[in-house]
Amino acid sequence: MTTTPGSTPLAAAPSEVGPDSSDEELEAVLVAREEKEAEDVMAVVRSGLKGDQPCPVCAAPIEEAIPPGWLKPLITGGNLSCDVCDFKSQAAPSMVALWGVRPVVAALLLYAAVTKIFEAQRIPESKSQFLAFAIGFLIFGAAAAVWYTVGGAASPKLLQGRILGHRRRHEDKLGGVVAPKVGGGFGEQLEAIVVAVILALIIRHFVMEAFVIPTGSMAPTLLGDHFEVTCSRCQHEFPVGKTERELQPGSGELVVDLGVKCPLCRLNQRRDVSRSDVVGGHKILVNKFLYAFRGPKRYEVVVFKKPGEPSRNYIKRLVGLPGETLRIVNGDLFVIDDEGRAHRARRPDGVQDAIWIALHDSAFTRDPGQLRTPWWNPEGEGKGAWQFGQEGSLDTDGLWMKCTPRGEGPAWISYAERINTRYGYARTEGTTRSDPTSDVRVRVNVTGEDGALVRLAIRETSPGVAVRSKRVVTARFPVGTGSGEYAIEIDGQVAETVTAKALTPGRKHELTLAYADDRARLRVDGVTVMTWEDPFGPEKTIEAEVLIAASKAPVVFEHTRIDRDIHYTKGSGGQWSPGSQDVTIPDNAYFCMGDNSPNSLDSRAWGFVHEGYMIGRAFLIFWPADPKHVRLIR
Repeated sequence: MTTTPGSTPLAAAPSEVGPDSSDEELEAVLVAREEKEAEDVMAVVRSGLKGDQPCPVCAAPIEEAIPPGWLKPLITGGNLSCDVCDFKSQAAPSMVALWGVRPVVAALLLYAAVTKIFEAQRIPESKSQFLAFAIGFLIFGAAAAVWYTVGGAASPKLLQGRILGHRRRHEDKLGGVVAPKVGGGFGEQLEAIVVAVILALIIRHFVMEAFVIPTGSMAPTLLGDHFEVTCSRCQHEFPVGKTERELQPGSGELVVDLGVKCPLCRLNQRRDVSRSDVVGGHKILVNKFLYAFRGPKRYEVVVFKKPGEPSRNYIKRLVGLPGETLRIVNGDLFVIDDEGRAHRARRPDGVQDAIWIALHDSAFTRDPGQLRTPWWNPEGEGKGAWQFGQEGSLDTDGLWMKCTPRGEGPAWISYAERINTRYGYARTEGTTRSDPTSDVRVRVNVTGEDGALVRLAIRETSPGVAVRSKRVVTARFPVGTGSGEYAIEIDGQVAETVTAKALTPGRKHELTLAYADDRARLRVDGVTVMTWEDPFGPEKTIEAEVLIAASKAPVVFEHTRIDRDIHYTKGSGGQWSPGSQDVTIPDNAYFCMGDNSPNSLDSRAWGFVHEGYMIGRAFLIFWPADPKHVRLIR
């Protein structure tokens, strides 16, 4: 064996390998030698290569380039080079660069890439769209390069591979023994990037895909392009829909005068908005393989190809299954059986709790500094005294009300406005129809004294032949030590009861009455204590009100909130509208509608969605990356 001056040859095969050794024995010895060499190199790498150490390839002296002073916080040491074997090693990144600068730069580039890619989805012209996609993917590649390059410079395994690979390339100087084939740093980084891109394409095609919501047909569950408006009176921030033709590039419009109404305090106000004020629609992830294992279920939010125009993707809530006959009555969905009987298509509790639409929140619906109650009015004389107060800042519980009842009967107070299907997302100058609805959720924080009874109620008016009929559905909550009797009352008469732990006297509890699709749920501090299916619900509602009451002992009410359910309308009223006549869905097809029912182009307008057009189930809003937006889609 020969060596060049100053070099360290690789060890020859051990002497125990003789001329009579088998190929398997020789291979085992070579493998052991390679593993030992790799371990030795890794030990050198982990100890840290420095300019005062010999070259890890040939053991000759090695030179270190001193970095500029401004780079010292970002790297450890300097670049190393050997004049004998031409080995070079770049400086390793410091912890600041690795876990501070690298994530920030990669995240900013990734943000820019995602933004550009989603912008491209909205460009109608094909060449411009392709160019925008290309720019987005190039920025994405830059983000991946930053991440892998800086990470690779800090990887001991990649440096080990470069040293062993350099020894192999200079085997003539090292005695002719071939070193183990270990990939170099750039090759491994390139391989990782290519594999990541291929996996991304496979996942996008078969597993899940990202979509952008362009319109407000699923508001407020999913928001399309919109404006964020802060009410000048109550400071509530709410989204307001943007029409498709407003403020489009090339439209010539610079400013639009919006007429909006705060959904909580009802203040009509105007705003001037420009293109810079447009907030892009929600970006969602869609599970594309789920429906390969099971069929779609009612009330799932689905993405599909539009019937008659399969190049366009739509997102709606699936409400009708193959072979069903649907009917809409009083804003609710019914399925008609073979004998002509109508059955309510009630939503699962998880879906129902995710789609309530806010109508009132006492934390926002008041005039700052004035101790008065513009939204609640006591009913009846002599039943009790009501006091009203107000917290001093907008981030507290807001308006509070204290009831000191007289006698045994409840002292009632009613919400000043009737409950209807208005949308804060709609604009005041729009023609959106507003219908009354009794599908309501009432939530309030209460603190009661021992022996008190708290009531949350919905008063519903329905048409009659001569006189309108009023009906009150009441949830009753007991306050006391030990157990108490929770109840549902209809016009003051007990319909059903359940015994459970009573509300603790002097302690604040959140009480909820959720009444939707003729089903009531009573909840205490987020836990359901009672459910009741109402067999007496009227077919039509022409007026709905919310009431609260206390009896037997004083109760303080704070942070009162009122929400309403989705209310399905007839839409265009054509042949596919279940609000105009019964609609039977063909086999292998589905019926889909938007949550923003008055402003949704859906199956009521263009018919059924064939199962072959189904793309997948929407399950996550991931953009904008803000806690108030990011959530699972129910």
